[in-house]
Amino acid sequence: MADDARITDSARTRAGALESLATGQLDPGQARGEWSETLNRHYGELDVEWPRADSSFEAQWTGRAFGDLHISTIHAQRHGVVRSPAMISSDGVHDYLVGLIVDGQAEITQNGRTAQLGPGSFVILDSAQPFRYSCPTDFRQIVLTAPRALLTARLPDRSLRSATARTVSGTSGAGVLVTSVFSGIADIDSDISPASTEALVSSALDILVTAMTEAQLPLSAPATARDQDLAVAKHAIVRHLHQPDFSIGDVAAELGMSVRYVQKLFAAEGSSPSTWQLEQRVERARKYLLTTNLTVSEISSQVGFRDPSHFSRRFRHAFAVNPQRFRNDHRGASVEQIGTDPCMSPSAKSSEVTEPQ
Repeated sequence: MADDARITDSARTRAGALESLATGQLDPGQARGEWSETLNRHYGELDVEWPRADSSFEAQWTGRAFGDLHISTIHAQRHGVVRSPAMISSDGVHDYLVGLIVDGQAEITQNGRTAQLGPGSFVILDSAQPFRYSCPTDFRQIVLTAPRALLTARLPDRSLRSATARTVSGTSGAGVLVTSVFSGIADIDSDISPASTEALVSSALDILVTAMTEAQLPLSAPATARDQDLAVAKHAIVRHLHQPDFSIGDVAAELGMSVRYVQKLFAAEGSSPSTWQLEQRVERARKYLLTTNLTVSEISSQVGFRDPSHFSRRFRHAFAVNPQRFRNDHRGASVEQIGTDPCMSPSAKSSEVTEPQ
């Protein structure tokens, strides 16, 4: 491999090390091998379809982790990729992929549907389902990889499955914001704090889900209404995570729904309001442990637990270690380098680390 074919910028540790691959200096066989390896490593096992096996292949790829997401840019000559059931069984990758075309065209097939993309439009793919992604011309695109749990927390599996391989315009409605936000994240070239990264990730996914919903996915009217009601109920729970007394009855009263109806909304995706609320509290605590200088006791209070001991037990159940051990094992930056979450109360923001928990 040429010395400059693959570059890793390990200095950008907070937003993730920047990786890149350029095939222009490589012979055709080497270029194809390096390209296939890069795609497989970052998007799951794929079979690359080349227009001509003996011709040169020029392409550039850059990517990095951005919080819980991975963002990458691809500028390449025409080719395609296929993901088969055997590949899915082999690697167990179940992430969602969002492909945003900047230049060129793409044709995507999944779940019996085919989407045609042009500049400014985007599509969502489920890597747990077979798909074909073909670009018949030279192209440039942005690819966002999101862990499955981050999207299923915002939309039911049924809605996400219906959303795959459907063209969403990035030039009108909420799609404009998707294009702007994803392009902005891909272009970030400076250090960014963990707290800001977490906030941007959450906002980016919320905007993506809004654009998908706005595209009026072809579910039945009752199913669409239930999915929208579930999303509203989840947002209400998240808004009040810091309040330990905020009950399912409070959710129902705030939204003008019955308690039974709220319970049925969550039951349809195999959960319950209280279980989902607890999962979100523990997940927010995980983020605070990594991105703030609050003590474990303070975090426990901020995410709605009355008793730090109860919080520690629930956290250990979810992550197999206690909160302080998790923080020590996963947070590379020192406390002085880390800011506070902008959603916290003023008293919590002003707190200092006084004792490990």
